[in-house]
Amino acid sequence: MYVVILMCTTLVVVMGLSGLTAARGKLRAATDSEEVVAARYCATAALELAMLEVDSNASWRSAYTSDAWIAEASAGTGTYTWKLVDEYDGVLHNNSTDPVRVYGKGIVGNAVRIYSVCLAPSNDGGNVISNPGFEVGTTSWEPYVWDWSDCKIETDGNAHSGGICLKAKERDADWNGPIQDLTGHLQNDVDYEFSAWMRAKDEPVRSEVWILVQTDSGDEWFGGFAGIVLTDWTEISVTIHPTWTGSLREAFVKIATESGTKDFWLDDVALKKAATGEMTVVPGTWRREVLP
Repeated sequence: MYVVILMCTTLVVVMGLSGLTAARGKLRAATDSEEVVAARYCATAALELAMLEVDSNASWRSAYTSDAWIAEASAGTGTYTWKLVDEYDGVLHNNSTDPVRVYGKGIVGNAVRIYSVCLAPSNDGGNVISNPGFEVGTTSWEPYVWDWSDCKIETDGNAHSGGICLKAKERDADWNGPIQDLTGHLQNDVDYEFSAWMRAKDEPVRSEVWILVQTDSGDEWFGGFAGIVLTDWTEISVTIHPTWTGSLREAFVKIATESGTKDFWLDDVALKKAATGEMTVVPGTWRREVLP
């Protein structure tokens, strides 16, 4: 009888200890789950704070070092931190057009969560140039002629990219060259960045790019020197800020040379609104980071 009582007592104790262990396990699991949720909130908040800093601090590129976490700060029962990473060259301050990946980290107990997203300079539109690579011939392009001067344009197979480029030839004056109508695509008092690839015939030339604005008040040209063009393909670029008052009747972009009348070749033309200092989220770049 004594042995039976002892066995029953032992069984009751074991059952009690098992129940207590199970309860502790459930409590620990619940605690771990709460810590994970809290770490997620901290990481998300850190990410939003980092993006707010980029948005509100005009000097953020020089104020922070790429891939360096800021000092951890407290948030409830946990801590958070964030960092900025220039994935292009590892330097934040050397190029205002480089995108940046923003990381937010949350730490609560044993739980750690890190999220990131990529920001890039905002650009309010794409290329306003039609047929920029001349892959459909001279469509949308015409030779600019004025008074006694004349020139011709034609397609050529010696392209910078793709299969076709444009050739300007038989130019009577340095201002002769290809021109395209931008009416309906140009906005007033806005910076535009022009870029293209250009090749000279026999010797380097100085390229010029102009935007012609025609209003009720008259005609006005905006633009100027866009770079020295070599006999090999050379990229040219210039920022142009067209402004006008009254009603816009027509607008054009023209590519020519500062002097001389020799042939030149043109390819991959672009005219876009200049990127602003504002950084915006690149769609599809949000991700949860895998901890090392």
